[in-house]
Amino acid sequence: RRWPCRRISFYVVENNLELIGRHLLFLALALEPPDKMGLQEKSELYLELHGNSLIRSQTAAYLQEKAHFLIKCITNLDYFQCTLPAVDVSALKFKERDQLEAIFKFWRNPDLKIFQMDKMWDLRNRQYLGTRYDSRKGAYDWDLSMKLHDRGAFVIGRNEYFKWREKGVAFEIREGIYDIPNKSIASGLLLRHKGEKIPARGYWGDIVTGPYIAFGIESEEKSLLKTRNGIHVKVTNDGPSSGASGFFFLPFLCVRM
Repeated sequence: RRWPCRRISFYVVENNLELIGRHLLFLALALEPPDKMGLQEKSELYLELHGNSLIRSQTAAYLQEKAHFLIKCITNLDYFQCTLPAVDVSALKFKERDQLEAIFKFWRNPDLKIFQMDKMWDLRNRQYLGTRYDSRKGAYDWDLSMKLHDRGAFVIGRNEYFKWREKGVAFEIREGIYDIPNKSIASGLLLRHKGEKIPARGYWGDIVTGPYIAFGIESEEKSLLKTRNGIHVKVTNDGPSSGASGFFFLPFLCVRM
């Protein structure tokens, strides 16, 4: 161990309840017992839910399972304390807990048509690029070179970045079909229509930088950053997978102990 064990309290101040729901989802994932889920599977699931707009069927099934679990937690605080004792949601108002329950029910709904992520991603791309949409690969290359590589994120590969910009799929850890919307990245927004504010659910997140910044551009494992003829030997997915494994290693130890 690099640091001695000590108790640390984290306080989350967030007015977006969908993000609070995501925090609870990832904490539940991090604290899965080792006999149910190993460190590698846990890391891969996290990256998929964290950075992909489209996920595999088995990941979608896990999201539905956790949504059902979180509904039970948020509607029964005694059960919450028994199953997730590290988390205290007593500061949430009743209205906020009701809204969280509605969010988790949305995640649990198996209907794919209620959140058509592929169409939303393409619409966001069209709105952002405007007249450059038809030549969007040139715009992708400019953003990668001038906004990421010039700032030190050389490890982000062209093919992986282009695929994420086009479809929102950043991490393809295992062989599989990524075709189910990741409902955990959906959020609500008040849109103005004909002078009135109308609530709408969609995807309003990042479509330019990418999720690689959080785990994919730095590593203590120097072999992941090795280059040959100026090109990185490892693909973009290798760094995040290693980073996420380290991220989950301490909760993994704590659960085992």
